[in-house]
Amino acid sequence: MMNRSKASTQVVALLWLMLAPTAHADSNLQCANGIVSNGHYAEQLQAACGLPMLKETLDASQLGGTYDAEWFYNFGPRQLLRIIRLRQGKVVSIEDDGYGFEGTPKLSCDFYSLREGLSKLRLMLACDKPARRETTVVYRQLQRGEPSAATQPILRERWHYNSEAGERVRTVILENGRIHNVEEKKLPAALGR
Repeated sequence: MMNRSKASTQVVALLWLMLAPTAHADSNLQCANGIVSNGHYAEQLQAACGLPMLKETLDASQLGGTYDAEWFYNFGPRQLLRIIRLRQGKVVSIEDDGYGFEGTPKLSCDFYSLREGLSKLRLMLACDKPARRETTVVYRQLQRGEPSAATQPILRERWHYNSEAGERVRTVILENGRIHNVEEKKLPAALGR
C-alpha cells in the first residue's frame, strides 16, 4: 500500500507534466477561417488566418534546407502568439511564443533582458531592427559522441546593435529564430566616436 505523501507527490508530478509548456512545435493552427497544418501553402495560411503581424523573408540560397520565411501572428493577450515557418511557400513548422498582446508592449533592450529563448519578434519589439545582420546555416549532430549520427541544419543569425553613444556593440545570436547568446563589447574610444 502506498503512503499518502508518495501518492500526492506522484499526482503533483503527473499534473505538472500535463500542464508544463512543451518545447516542441505544434502541428496545427486554428484561425477564424480554418485550420492550418504543416504542408499547407502560404496562400492557405493567409486565407485562414489573415495577414501576419510581421513577415520575415530570408535569403534561400544560403539556408541549406531550413526555412526561408517566418510569419508572426499575434491574436491578442488571451491567445498564444504563433510563429509559422515556411520553405518554398509551404508551412514547415508552427510554434508557440507565449501570450500575445494588445498595442505595442514595453520591452527592454538592456543586456540582461535579452535572455536565451526569446523570439525574434520579441527581440525586434524590444530593440528594433539591427544595424547589421548576418545569416548562416550550421549543422549540429542529433546524437552527441557518434561520428555517424545525423545532423540537423540550424539557421544562425547574428544581429549587431550599436549603442546610441557609439561606445558599445551588442551582438545577438539567434538559432532558428530564438536568442541563443548575447555578447556585448566596449569599443575603443577612437572607434566608438
